[in-house]
Amino acid sequence: MKKTLLFITVTLVVLTVSTAKSQIISAADDDFETWAADPANGAAMDPNTGSVGAPAWECLNPLSSVILGNSPISVFEENSIVHSGNHSCKITSVVLTATSYNYVKSFIPRDTTGLLMTATFTSQPSIVPGAPYNKHIHRVDFWYQYMPQMNNGKPDTAFGLVVMTKAHVVIGQGYVKLNAAATWTQDSIVIAWTSGNAPDTIQVYYSSSSLYKPAPGSILYVDGVSPLAVNDIADAAKASVEVYPNPAFSQVNFRVKGENAHSIEVYDITGKEVSAETLKDNALSLNTNTYPAGLYIYKLVDKNSAVIKVGKFTVEK
Repeated sequence: MKKTLLFITVTLVVLTVSTAKSQIISAADDDFETWAADPANGAAMDPNTGSVGAPAWECLNPLSSVILGNSPISVFEENSIVHSGNHSCKITSVVLTATSYNYVKSFIPRDTTGLLMTATFTSQPSIVPGAPYNKHIHRVDFWYQYMPQMNNGKPDTAFGLVVMTKAHVVIGQGYVKLNAAATWTQDSIVIAWTSGNAPDTIQVYYSSSSLYKPAPGSILYVDGVSPLAVNDIADAAKASVEVYPNPAFSQVNFRVKGENAHSIEVYDITGKEVSAETLKDNALSLNTNTYPAGLYIYKLVDKNSAVIKVGKFTVEK
């Protein structure tokens, strides 16, 4: 299978305002309402149209066919644990057979995995990562539940990853690590851009295990995947946030109007968390004297770490 770019160092982010809000595959597919028999193993169901050669949500279920190694099925249509609609996607970490693992070892470091991705399944057979997409989005929102298994005394971790490319060159990326969540929890993959150009392809990945310390049996449920452009943030917000002064010099202040707001997390342009502070009387002041000049992303979250709003501010020296 074609090698996937999973981790790219990003040094600069440029957010371009877009008024278009669009699905990654389609409204039904991004809410995992469309399922069909896997083209390689009809006993498995995949979250797509089931056609060969069409971009869709793909998984490693083809590896469950006899020809491709007879590995366990790892992605399932879920009808009981659902956030919206009638279905969600259940991703389970399984141990691939040696034959199956030969197809994916170029981009999966361990033989234990559970993976969902935007891709095209070809008749060769192979999986070509990505789907056509031309929106300069700010983030990808989604809902999840996660039940990790233990590995050497430590719980497994899941993740979500977005890679935006143009002419096969990475121009934007976002990553989020997911810990145990027994109820539906909302999170976001915030995109850090190296270019203001519109992309031509989006690669989205959800994994039920860490790439490097995976544990068989870890389960990740995903539902309601939604990409948002910068202007869509206001449409989707459950609270309003006043940020001042912006740009900030020695201090930035947040005043929040809305229910359930608990804390604010701040990230630099590489996606590294630089601050996480609890609101007091729906307000927070942060000392930015030690912040390098540049653009910062903030997340307003509730007590369960569900994202309420995402925004940005700059620091100048």
